Amino acid sequence: MEYVVCRLLAVVVMSTEVVTDQKYTKNGLVFSAERRLINDLLTSYRHLGVNSRPVTNASEAVNVKFGLGMIQMELKEKKNMMFISAWTRYQWSDVYLTWDPLRYDNITTIRLPSDQIWNPDIMLYNTATTETHSRGALAVVTYEGLITWYPHRIFESSCSINVRYFPFDNQTCYMYFGSWTYTSREINISLAFPTGIDLSTLNSEYNASSKWEVTSVIALVMSPDPSYSLLCFELHLTRKIMFSSYILTAPAVFLSFLTLVVFALPVEDVEKTHLGIFYCFTTVIVILSVVLTTIIVKMSNPSTGSKCKPVPNILRQVVIQGLGRMLCRRASGCYEERHVAVDYVDVSNHVNNYTSADNHTELTAENIIPDIQSRYMCLMCERLCNHVRAILIAIQEFNSRQKEQLVTQERDKTRFKEWVLMASVLDRFFFWIYLVTIVLATAFLFPWSM
Repeated sequence: MEYVVCRLLAVVVMSTEVVTDQKYTKNGLVFSAERRLINDLLTSYRHLGVNSRPVTNASEAVNVKFGLGMIQMELKEKKNMMFISAWTRYQWSDVYLTWDPLRYDNITTIRLPSDQIWNPDIMLYNTATTETHSRGALAVVTYEGLITWYPHRIFESSCSINVRYFPFDNQTCYMYFGSWTYTSREINISLAFPTGIDLSTLNSEYNASSKWEVTSVIALVMSPDPSYSLLCFELHLTRKIMFSSYILTAPAVFLSFLTLVVFALPVEDVEKTHLGIFYCFTTVIVILSVVLTTIIVKMSNPSTGSKCKPVPNILRQVVIQGLGRMLCRRASGCYEERHVAVDYVDVSNHVNNYTSADNHTELTAENIIPDIQSRYMCLMCERLCNHVRAILIAIQEFNSRQKEQLVTQERDKTRFKEWVLMASVLDRFFFWIYLVTIVLATAFLFPWSM
């Protein structure tokens, strides 16, 4: 009994010495209490396991708070995608990352590598790409086991774009976040911010350079299934009236107001009729230019899926060879079919050799080798030859498919360039037609008197 009491007193004295001492040595090296604390925590954590949830009871759920601090936002209208650069905020508690500050020089906060501790697998559900762009960050851990993690990530989410009221349109995009593998009974996800997304950085630094303004954000905790919970971020976007919008809308508005000048002229004035005819003619020309521009844009993007149809021979001769030469827009040889030279291993001779060897049925093991052991070795060699022949045939088929695929890709690329060239030639041709028509209309509808 006395021996046990003495051992307990020795432990108490040693612990007291650890608390009062501020320098620790190991193998002659002096290291701080912070280094010793991090080493003790990570060593114990690796022993317990990094992949398991940080709970003492398997039926207990880990409460995780998640939020975004938006830095930059852009909407890719053609691809129906929303691009967001943001700081993601994770916060949860880990019972295995706690310590007594009195034993480590009153240290209450440390930083640990995120890949050496457990972290929740919260992902963007409606992502538009499989690539993940992220920048790692250390996790901030308090002595009570509260972990805060701020990794920087780039999200590309799908967003349905409605351009009916362009350029004065409003868009609504959604982002759904949740655990990829854990159920709601294992991870209880909640909002780190009341609105879900912090817009302070976006509004203070990057908002002026963006074409879109985030007017409001609505964050909800959804449970489409009792076993799973999601965080839904609803972003309301408004297109800014920028210089490009003025270029598109201002001429149409000015032309509409200029039409009112016709009613300001006297009724008996002949120029009133000429001016009205000119405005009507200009309106028709503008409509035709919009239609032709739409056709040209469609021509410059002919591909539907992975195949591209060839340009008809009549259009190739008339537009590319005829008008293209006149307007100096003809690219020589771009419409000719190219042949792709693919370097691959020619194994046809080897296959033929093995095949011809098989045709000589008289040269069998039974005929030329009477010895049983030698006959067995010959049979094994024949089997090996059969396997080699099968491998060579597979290589030959693979080379053929690879060559065909490269030829198809080069052909589609050439056809695409043909369509782009034809659209460019027609665009230049319609420009000159439009210019000449406007000049002639102005000259004939407004004759100058001597």
